[in-house]
Amino acid sequence: TIAVPSGQRFNIILPDGTRVCMNAFSEMEYPSFFACKDRKEKLTGEAFFDVAHDRDKPVIVETVLCDGEVLGTSFNIEAYDDEKEMTVSVVEGRVKVTDRNETSSQVILQPGQQAVYRDDRLAMNLVPEYEGFRWREGLIVFRDTQLGDLLKEFEKYYGVKIIADPDAIPEKVLTGKIRISDGLDHAMWILRNSADFSYRWNETRDIIYI
Repeated sequence: TIAVPSGQRFNIILPDGTRVCMNAFSEMEYPSFFACKDRKEKLTGEAFFDVAHDRDKPVIVETVLCDGEVLGTSFNIEAYDDEKEMTVSVVEGRVKVTDRNETSSQVILQPGQQAVYRDDRLAMNLVPEYEGFRWREGLIVFRDTQLGDLLKEFEKYYGVKIIADPDAIPEKVLTGKIRISDGLDHAMWILRNSADFSYRWNETRDIIYI
């Protein structure tokens, strides 16, 4: 089991040669060697997989909502337990996504397509043009994102708790990118240039109040 804390990323090569880049606040379980029929991993959080090709042993990534099955491909999967939704985006190859609660509900994704599980429903969309999975480069990239949703992302990337008065969060939609290594104060400064709000740290600097 590999657990990546908030604010960090981790790269790993699995026993079959598959390369995985894990995002902050993610956990993955995998065996020390893979069985004869398949290669199974369990994921909570977000990871980018560059799968080593083996036609006889498909990779199956299990999450709490859906499973992704591939032979050899590159894809991103995001499935944080607390968000009650999952997104699988394919860069190369094909991925079959199956609803764990309703196994007859499946989609097969081609490059540039993504599966989104939300509100107990599995749907297929196109991967947004701006989405380059830049989190692997240490960037938070957002487009037409509500300020409140972006602050939730900050909790994951910077390992802090953000407590906000709903009346203090402007109804603001933001687009841009932020380098994580520049720090949270810099990120908040960027947001404050576009939205009218104020914040303060607690004494131990692990909670922000807005």
